[in-house]
Amino acid sequence: TNQATGRTQIDCGDSVQQGGNGDARLVNRFHAHAGRVYTVECPPRCGSFPGGEVFGCGPFMDSSSICRAAIVAGQFGYRDGGVVNIEILDPQSSYPGCRKKVPKTSAGGGSAEISGVRFGFENWGRCEGFADKHSEPFKACKHKYREVCTESACSNRRSFRFTNVTEAEWLRRRDASPPPPP
Repeated sequence: TNQATGRTQIDCGDSVQQGGNGDARLVNRFHAHAGRVYTVECPPRCGSFPGGEVFGCGPFMDSSSICRAAIVAGQFGYRDGGVVNIEILDPQSSYPGCRKKVPKTSAGGGSAEISGVRFGFENWGRCEGFADKHSEPFKACKHKYREVCTESACSNRRSFRFTNVTEAEWLRRRDASPPPPP
């Protein structure tokens, strides 16, 4: 956390899926239900960060680098850092790709190219017929056809987009909402 602003600072490689870029204490910090908003600070120079893949052009797969996705989405320049608000979404069946020329800095100084890689789940529809979304057969189908798993983690358990709503505003709205009926 940035002591001056109180905002969460992240690294260029941090993603919703792996929120701590290798720090086991922070890995799950963005694992929330759809609708949750986080305000984070990205450092400068994430445009040239090696290995910070971006899947989609908005919304983005949870394994995408948040800061590089912000550059693809035009939130700030290739060499700039900045504050962004991300909203957690449900996983998507596909993420369209794109190539964009973005300013190197918000002050100008030329442009750089950055890409969001296309990614799709061909067999997404195979899991549509389950009435109980909490059943073991649905969970097994979802794991097989709607996620990409490695030994260390699974992708596409959630996705994200950029929003104008801040985390503080989201928390105020949540706290002002009446509790759900019993």
